[in-house]
Amino acid sequence: MFARSAFVYDAEADVFHCPAGKTLSRGGQETRQTAAGPVQHVVYFGDECEGCEQASQCRKNPNGEKGRKLTREEHQAARERPRERMYRPESADRYKQRQYFGEMPFAVMKACFDMRRFLLRGLSEGYKRDSYFSSGAKGL
Repeated sequence: MFARSAFVYDAEADVFHCPAGKTLSRGGQETRQTAAGPVQHVVYFGDECEGCEQASQCRKNPNGEKGRKLTREEHQAARERPRERMYRPESADRYKQRQYFGEMPFAVMKACFDMRRFLLRGLSEGYKRDSYFSSGAKGL
């Protein structure tokens, strides 16, 4: 079955294009409950799937009446922007410089001090205490 990554999203037309070149149009919205709370998903349906030669690779039931269904989370565009930025050559060069100096102390804190997360959230006294302890032990 084709993975979701085989379908190309066209933001201007608000449709997906399948590997066979057909479109999946917007069909509605659904709300899914996650650990962080409710998240809106836009649903796209393939109306032109009947009789497609690639239906056996695309759909669970190639002979079914319903076409392929894809969803797109409301925050998907915000996730894609930094991912696209990282594929630029200048971003890759900057990231190479950053990873040696900026990431090593945090890697040591996580691996050696077993500080994978802080006990308290926000800028509370517990957070400050934990961060000062780990930074001081590392010699930052």
